[in-house]
Parts: sequence; C-alpha cells; structure tokens
Amino acid sequence: VLSISDNAQNDMPWLVNRYAPADVYTTDFKTLEKTYSALAEKQANYNLIIVSIDPETNLNKKRFGLSDHAQSVLDRLVYSKSVIFVWNGNPNALLNLDNANRYQAILNSYEPTDYTQDLVTQAIFGGRAISGSLKRKVKTLYEKGAGIATQKTRLGYGIPEEVCIDRKNLSQLDEIVDK
Repeated sequence: VLSISDNAQNDMPWLVNRYAPADVYTTDFKTLEKTYSALAEKQANYNLIIVSIDPETNLNKKRFGLSDHAQSVLDRLVYSKSVIFVWNGNPNALLNLDNANRYQAILNSYEPTDYTQDLVTQAIFGGRAISGSLKRKVKTLYEKGAGIATQKTRLGYGIPEEVCIDRKNLSQLDEIVDK
C-alpha cells in the first residue's frame, strides 16, 4: 500500500492490516520520490499495490489536486504491477489520469476523511458492497454510465447504528470492562 497525503493523520496502515498483513508506505508530496524508490526496491514481492492519494492543495485548479509528480509515480507502478488507485478528491482530476484502462480498479472517495478511508479499505477487501457509475464520459476510454457493482464477500466493520444498537448502550459496557 502506498498512501500519499500531506495530512499527518493517516489510518491506512491500521485499516489495511485488519484484513491482511501488508507493507504500507506513507508519504507526503515532498518525500514522494524517496518513498517510491523504497517501494520499487521491494515491488517484485507484491502482486497488487493499492495507491491512495489525497489532493495536493498548491496546484493549478485544472489539475484538481492530482499533481504531475503523483501521476508519474502512478504510471511507473501501473506498468509493472496490478494497481488499485484510490483518489480522495474531486473526480474531475481523473480526467487528467493517463493509462486509466491499465488499473485493476479506480475508486473515488471524494474527500479524505477517516470514514471514507475506512469504507474504501473495506470495499477493496470485500467487507462492503459498492457500486458506482460515471457521470460523464472519460476521454475515449469510458462512456458515461460505465461503472461497477461488487458484492460483500467477507465480514466488514460497521458502526452500532447500522445494526440498530444505540451507541450509548455500548459505552456502558465499556465502563464495566474498564473496571
């Protein structure tokens, strides 16, 4: 897993390791090339690489947060390995993505939050069913309406309210356990 973000709070290592042991490389945009080099040295050991990128804030608005440098790293990875790309920003950035047809999957979570990171990780590992379709045509690669639907294939993680349990009742259990 390669997680690229200027946000210091990154739960990706913990989230991924709930499902499978994985090497996780976290980096900001300034040290991206150094981190990529470390990953490249070991990439022969991997059959799949998950790349999660948050938008870079200091970019031309036409790039929608996906820098040329980040795209260069993606291109180098996708030509050597199966890659699942998770974009945590404006979906218009994906219009700038080269080689979109080479990815195993592309997921767009719209914004980098703890909740979206959790749900995307669960979806990748089969803990959540997902579906989505494109609102517009992407170059000549994908027509408007193209998309995917997956089934839940394993146990997922949720919040108490998803199974009609009041969170306050669980906090009472926590108090008993803590005694």
